[in-house]
Amino acid sequence: MYLRKTTSPPRRGASIIEAVIATILMGSLFAVLLPTMARLHYVSQEVSVKERAVEELRNVVERNLHGVPLTPQQVERIEKSFPEGKLEVIEQPANGVTRVELLLSWDAGEQRPRASARLSYWTPQSEDVQ
Repeated sequence: MYLRKTTSPPRRGASIIEAVIATILMGSLFAVLLPTMARLHYVSQEVSVKERAVEELRNVVERNLHGVPLTPQQVERIEKSFPEGKLEVIEQPANGVTRVELLLSWDAGEQRPRASARLSYWTPQSEDVQ
């Protein structure tokens, strides 16, 4: 008597255990990546606001170096473009030049210190100041 070996047909697809394990692995991956992506988005927003603040200060410096003084309307416009923005102009005369420091600060969000951008430049003192 010959015993015939029965062969099972080739398996197609994945078993339920394999599908569950793959689902768990994918869920774990998303659980790690989603908070990271949210933090990355938040940091990129902070950086873009800081870049915008520095660009505003550069514009103020460029106008001032070309003899156009900073008007109260410009200060108000700059402050309104940032959440709870405040622009401070500090002039410190010394040895024939004036050091002008611009400090733009704004509210960075709940339970965070105020963010700020600072830019300094020097101009010759005018004759009537000396």
